[in-house]
Amino acid sequence: MDFTSLFIVRSTRLFTKHPVFFIGIKPGGRISELSSRGAADQQMRESFECLAKDLIIPKLFGLSLIGSQFAVYEYDRASQELMPPEITRNSRILNDTAPESRWAHDFLDAGEGEAKFLEVVQSVKTLCDAL
Repeated sequence: MDFTSLFIVRSTRLFTKHPVFFIGIKPGGRISELSSRGAADQQMRESFECLAKDLIIPKLFGLSLIGSQFAVYEYDRASQELMPPEITRNSRILNDTAPESRWAHDFLDAGEGEAKFLEVVQSVKTLCDAL
C-alpha cells in the first residue's frame, strides 16, 4: 500500500493564512524504487503549484520524506524557479526522473541530517520574521 501524508505550515500574520513550509511523507522501504521516488517528486511539484498562489514570503520550502530520508525543495516566488529541477521522462528509455541522491539527508542522522533540517527551519523562521 502506498499512501502520502501532506502537512502544511501556514502563517496567520496579516490576518490571513499563507503557506510558509510543508512536508510530504511517504512510507519507508521504497526509496530504491524508481516509481516511488518519481511519485514523491511529482507530488511535491503539484503541491508547490497549489500553494504558490497564496505565497507572500519570497521562498517556499518543502521537504519530501520517504521513510526517514528527506529531500529539500525550494520555490522562489520572484523567479518562479523550483529546485531541484524537474527531470523530464524520456519517451524511449526508462530514465530516473527523481534520483535517489535527492533524498540524501536522514532525520535519524543526529549530525548532517539534523543540521540540514535545522538550516531549513531557520530559513523559514527568517522569512516569516520579515513579514
